[in-house]
Amino acid sequence: MTEADLLYHLSEAINRMWTLMQWWASISFGLLLVAHFAADKLNKYLMIFLSLLYFGFTAVIIQILAKNYGVAEAVYVDLAGIAESSDTISTTSRFWLENRQSSFQFLLPVTLSGTFLSVWGYLIYCYGKKRS
Repeated sequence: MTEADLLYHLSEAINRMWTLMQWWASISFGLLLVAHFAADKLNKYLMIFLSLLYFGFTAVIIQILAKNYGVAEAVYVDLAGIAESSDTISTTSRFWLENRQSSFQFLLPVTLSGTFLSVWGYLIYCYGKKRS
């Protein structure tokens, strides 16, 4: 692969991750709205069903994010290989290699799990509060 191909794949992997996170956040926000405005209309079985759907959807999103993260990491390795074997590398590739974000390894899981637990906890809280 050429350097340009690698940069394109890196951009696409990061873009897919961002789009997936936005989509998941929208679903999470929708579940918050359901919890806040419709908790009195939910029964035990619907609560279990919503919880399982949200858990399953989150698990699928995390798997896809992990695959795209792996693609991005592989591109970084390939770009580093090109940088080592070539006298010239583009400024864009140099920028990506020098500013490689390892914070995704910590911040992304913390943010996703915190959001998941908060949304799911609020759903249970609102359901229980309406029942008491």
